Amino acid sequence: MIGNGESRILTFNQYLTNVGQAVPRARVTNCQQGQLHENANKNRYNNILPYDDTRVILQGNSEGDYINANYVDGYDVPKAFIATQAPLPSTVDDFWYMIWQDNVKIIVMLTEIEENGRVKSEKYWPEDNSRFRFGNFLVESVSRKSTSHFIHREFQVIFNKQSRLVDHFQYRAWPDHGVPLYVWEFVRFVKNILKMEQNTPVVVHCNAGCGRSGTYILCNILIKMGTKEKQLDFFGVLKRMRDQRAGLVSNVDQYIFSHRVILEYFLGEDFSISIGNNFDEEVQNALIDFNIKDMFKSLTRNTRPQFETTTQLTDEEKSKNRFSKILAGPSQIYLPTSSRDSSNYINAVTVDCYQCPKKFIVTQQPLPNTVGDFWKLVHEYEIDTILSLNTINDKDMGCPKFWPNENEGSWTFNSMKLVFFNQETDNPSYNLVRLKVRKTTEDKTKNVIVIELKNWRRKSLKPSYIKDLIHVWQKIITCKGKIVVSCYDGATASGLFVALAFLLEKINLDHCCDVFTAVRTVKQSRAQFVEHAEQLKYLYQVALVYVQEFSTYQNFT
Repeated sequence: MIGNGESRILTFNQYLTNVGQAVPRARVTNCQQGQLHENANKNRYNNILPYDDTRVILQGNSEGDYINANYVDGYDVPKAFIATQAPLPSTVDDFWYMIWQDNVKIIVMLTEIEENGRVKSEKYWPEDNSRFRFGNFLVESVSRKSTSHFIHREFQVIFNKQSRLVDHFQYRAWPDHGVPLYVWEFVRFVKNILKMEQNTPVVVHCNAGCGRSGTYILCNILIKMGTKEKQLDFFGVLKRMRDQRAGLVSNVDQYIFSHRVILEYFLGEDFSISIGNNFDEEVQNALIDFNIKDMFKSLTRNTRPQFETTTQLTDEEKSKNRFSKILAGPSQIYLPTSSRDSSNYINAVTVDCYQCPKKFIVTQQPLPNTVGDFWKLVHEYEIDTILSLNTINDKDMGCPKFWPNENEGSWTFNSMKLVFFNQETDNPSYNLVRLKVRKTTEDKTKNVIVIELKNWRRKSLKPSYIKDLIHVWQKIITCKGKIVVSCYDGATASGLFVALAFLLEKINLDHCCDVFTAVRTVKQSRAQFVEHAEQLKYLYQVALVYVQEFSTYQNFT
């Protein structure tokens, strides 16, 4: 609408919203089989039923031929997908019957077993390295490989003395009715599946078998269409999909997300380097100044704006930030409150590692007025490992040492008591201090270690010795819980370390050095992480040293 000299600008997202809403969610057709009384307990939702003419029919199944699932055509391939709801306790056997009947080799799962306290799917596979019988089907878990966002499992399915292998891809970072935060992680997930597709239907399920499932199928089809035809028809493809199962792609956000996935797939930049015979040469090429600058430009384009906290900070909360421009931001965590607390604020964010989401809690080394908050964080989040990356100057009253030494014995901060236990100082890179930590109102004591790096001054962008952070990372890789990573400003040193941890984990698992993805991922938690070209170079240098030093038993080449 245009009037009174004012024009309304239609943004790209608004355009996609209008187009997405124009696609009919369903067609007028029969869903009689799903409405039958005897099939009622086989539907997760009574308003999400399969069309009769595209439904999967279980031939010869003694429990009946009904399952809440529809065939969906792929790109130039009829019945390339089976879109279905997550199995219920009453339908797990039917689910495996369908897998076997249609010779399914790949299952794509886009939900967790439980989300926000609600069960989203019955667990239809055995624990790792074990087997379980579902009806007439014996399912054995053969292998499992995980990243921070998805898990790839391999199952062996045995029926009537025949066995088949089935690959199971579970994406774990997709909120119900929402979209994944990191589009490139979802693209990586899709690429892994595309490499393994065969000429049999791919089963795709989320909770209801509509929103997330439809988004995955839409992206899969459009990737193949774009690759072959060099053009895309989002509207037409989605309309045809919804003619085969109602509600595929259930909201506008998912429709917009599919566009972002396609953009990332075709236009996203790949700076990864495979670990092979030419690795040294390729790393040296990456270290050339103009290549580093090119990567920095891409990182700037692909880092979301740093949003400040969602609520206005009080004067007390402002006093808890060492630097006013480095705030908690979108990945902020909070302290639990009690009647005596005036605020639950702490300048701390969660950060993903390659295999584990929210593995790290990054925060500034405490101010005099936040030492108590720091230890409250350690207690409430059950932390047993703390990294203190920047050397603490005993003369700097604005950044005090925040744990007791042997001579002091014990400290008490607010409701937290810290008792020195012992320390190790023989490692060239760090000191290790062991503490006993408990609330003054409780008897339960927790063992906590503080790893204090020896040679990283707060004004330096990197530690003095290139192997220092490798040694620290080696010390913490077996820690099962969250790890607190602290430095003077909560960004410069900590950001470099969490990027390095992501990088080395990916090298170990994928035999691939991907500095770009490591930095891109951690910067989603705090934009001030890895802001300097010198730090990018350091990450490449660390990767090179790590591969050279450990290639003998990691079998990289």
